[in-house]
Amino acid sequence: MLESKTVEGIFGHIQLLGRMVGRAPEANAFAADLRRQVTALTKRVEGRPRPTLLYVLNSEPLITVGPGSFIHHLIELAGGRNAAERANAPYPRLTMEEVLTQNPQILLFPIGEYEGIPQAEQDRWKRWESLRAVQDGKLFQVQADLLNRPGPRVLDGLRHLITLLHPDVSLDEPLREATTE
Repeated sequence: MLESKTVEGIFGHIQLLGRMVGRAPEANAFAADLRRQVTALTKRVEGRPRPTLLYVLNSEPLITVGPGSFIHHLIELAGGRNAAERANAPYPRLTMEEVLTQNPQILLFPIGEYEGIPQAEQDRWKRWESLRAVQDGKLFQVQADLLNRPGPRVLDGLRHLITLLHPDVSLDEPLREATTE
């Protein structure tokens, strides 16, 4: 019932739900802590090159995420560039020509028990040998619940994206220490 178009929208919904169930102070504190951690993570990728990522929600027809979706916002926060950044819908259909033109460095597929891209469908992407992601073997998977469900797991989704986009960035340091710099 609550649709988030940005990561900040997720935090606002946490606060709203807290007010609705009489737990506003706890929800506000939780949302504030999530905000601090997101800020600390995004600072770790500031100023770095922004690799292009295509998040494949469906292959036939090809559906991905675009501006107006919180996943698009999450890709940007993680220091990436969404291959569908010029789309005019939150969940656009793309042609393969558009993908080849964008030439993403990373292909990301959701997987999970109830939703996701089957392995055979992921493997079919390897036929596009001119794609940088295929040439470099950068076809990755993510648990669908980390990115497809706007909620508190957004922090885990952000960490996963940063690891894929910037594997040399250390996420081992405690985030709370990073916020006091």
